[in-house]
This record gives sequence, C-alpha cells and structure tokens, in this order.
Amino acid sequence: MRKIYTQPDSFTINILGECQFSPNNKKQLSPASRIAFWGCWLVFEKQSSSTIETPNKALFEKLLAKLTLNGYFIFKTSLSPKQYSRICRIILRLNNVTEN
Repeated sequence: MRKIYTQPDSFTINILGECQFSPNNKKQLSPASRIAFWGCWLVFEKQSSSTIETPNKALFEKLLAKLTLNGYFIFKTSLSPKQYSRICRIILRLNNVTEN
C-alpha cells in the first residue's frame, strides 16, 4: 500500500528551533541539523519524558538518541527565499549555541 504525503495544516518554528506541526505534534530541531548547497538537513530530537537518574544512564540515553534521530532533507527551491533564510538562521544559531 502506498502512502500519500499530505502537507500539515500549519507549521511553525521559533528562533529556538521548536517546531509545531499540529497542536499535538511538537518537535525540537537538533543541533545536528545542517545546511547544504542544495538545501537543509533537518534533524529532530526525541522528546524525553523520563527523569535521568545517573550520569551513566544520561550518557547512554544521549548516545542512543543520536542513533535514532529523525532527519529530513528540504530542497532550497521548495521554500521561498525568505523562508529558507529563516531556517538557515535558526540552524546556524543552534550550531553556535552548542559550540560555546
């Protein structure tokens, strides 16, 4: 059976990289997101609902989360220049925050 992609009713993203596809579907853009010549790789972090108890568990969960990140490629031409530059600014800001 083929799945037919339908665009969401709305999509919002703020300067911190918090994306909302629908009222019940929110994701955080990861610093692993990248800008390429043809477009952007958008990588979303998994939402963790449990509290971390030990440092070893925290390291393990962080490494496991990196292995299971959801990534999507968006072509530069599929967005308006204004939208594309906004996503690029957000990705650059996320990358600069993690480096400092």
